[in-house]
Amino acid sequence: NQDFIELDADTSLGNNHLNLLLRRNRELPQAALSEYKIDSIIVYISKSSDSTYSLLESSGLDDITIFATGDYLKPKVIKEAVRFNSGDLYSFTAYQTTLSRLNNLGVFSYVKIKYEASGPDSLSNLLNARIDLIMADQISLNLETDVITKSTGYAGPGVSVGISNSNAFRGAVNFQVDLKGSIEWQFGSKEEDQLGSFSYEFGINSSLTFPKLILPEKRDWTKNLVKQETSVNLNFDMLTRIEYYSMFSALTGLKYSWAKRQDIIHSFSPVYLNSVSLLETTPAFDSIVGENIYIRKSFEEQFIFGMRYDFTYDNTYKRQAQNVYAQLGVRSSGNLLDLLAGIGKDASERPYKILNTYYSQFVKFTGDFRYYLNGYNKTLVGRFYAGIGIPYLNSDVLPYVEQFFSGGAYSIRGFNARSVGPGFFYDPESNYIDQSGDMKLEANLEFRFGISKITKGAFFIDTGNIWLINEDENRPGSKFDLNTFYNQLAVGTGVGLRFDFSFFVLRTDVGFPIRTPYPQDGEHWLTGNGDAFSNAMFYFAIGYPF
Repeated sequence: NQDFIELDADTSLGNNHLNLLLRRNRELPQAALSEYKIDSIIVYISKSSDSTYSLLESSGLDDITIFATGDYLKPKVIKEAVRFNSGDLYSFTAYQTTLSRLNNLGVFSYVKIKYEASGPDSLSNLLNARIDLIMADQISLNLETDVITKSTGYAGPGVSVGISNSNAFRGAVNFQVDLKGSIEWQFGSKEEDQLGSFSYEFGINSSLTFPKLILPEKRDWTKNLVKQETSVNLNFDMLTRIEYYSMFSALTGLKYSWAKRQDIIHSFSPVYLNSVSLLETTPAFDSIVGENIYIRKSFEEQFIFGMRYDFTYDNTYKRQAQNVYAQLGVRSSGNLLDLLAGIGKDASERPYKILNTYYSQFVKFTGDFRYYLNGYNKTLVGRFYAGIGIPYLNSDVLPYVEQFFSGGAYSIRGFNARSVGPGFFYDPESNYIDQSGDMKLEANLEFRFGISKITKGAFFIDTGNIWLINEDENRPGSKFDLNTFYNQLAVGTGVGLRFDFSFFVLRTDVGFPIRTPYPQDGEHWLTGNGDAFSNAMFYFAIGYPF
């Protein structure tokens, strides 16, 4: 209550400085100095479409009474979200935690908690807590489309359709299914040994997210969390690149997410499994992997069974003069399998197999740091990304799906996707499928400015590369060297437009390569010969790049 606070300003310091003294009012009413306890807790649940004459049905659990215009939620869901009980001392922390938990359930469009004196006797020091909740739409449908064009002559449409139910089983359980598909065909001549007439990808992703931590037994430390989720996912993907291979992948995992504060989130997957299988290959692909053991092994060892942890600090939910986003992640694979597979075997028998399949063994570290300097109708964003993966024991290389790539709409925008690096390796006659590496460094700087209510312009510059930990004799110059890596950075710059519709963002960028990791005619920089403009890249994408 602002009437209970005094603010005194001392301006005698001069030089445009002053001292501020903040203190409570000396003549506070007795009621303001008293401790209050919670008496009753009443919850009202309705829909925005309800009329004022809608009938209320009464239910409840323990000390919470619930009035609702329909059978929307199980009382247990509300009970677990409310962090105060009848008879508790009023706590602002409990109020904030309850507010955050109710909002994080994802099923309400409106949440309000109000405290009122219990009964006519204001000296009883009892408060009634009233919680008003308005249900949001449970079913949502999203649709994304794009058009893919590549310098290799391939072009085609892509589409993704998703449907989700935010309140499955009346338990605030989010069930989501996404279908994605894309087709690419090549203009011009085709090879006889290709796997069909066009490349395609089809996938289905499904997830079930519960609004609590499902653990073997209850833990006291979970009571004051503002966010807690348990997610189970199951994904399938079929990819055919007609010039190289046909591949099938299946991924499943269990993930816990929790937060004591809104800006710090922890995620832990005690188990995740990703299995990738080559179904069919072309002679061109066989020739590539036959000549390079590194690439052959990266496709062979793609049975991944491990765990991962991510720490995220993100205060961008509220625009401030300065916002920060930071994510640190670590994941490992194959350690448990290696203990089992190695029983009774000698190290000379490596690589071991599980169920007649080679498994991947590695540890991987990633870091993503972003800084937002906000002004009126403009923002300067800086980003730095670093990652490294280390294969060991049962693996000589990282599996293909865990390797790092550089270039493209969300990376260095002056270069094709997955075309940069590794190191200063470059072979214009190379038939490598994608350029990949064990390590990545990337930095981006983007200045965004308002043009109209929904349109923003942007200037950007990106730099970075990928490298290998070990030298690959078929790709000389690809190994990371602390003394020379800075001379192997690709640099791209460009301009773009962002169409911000609040609920989603459309983005167009034109990127120009101004420095290559490798020298051309003795020079890395392209600014003096016109190649930067002749090799411009155009991107149409969904969302900001970072």
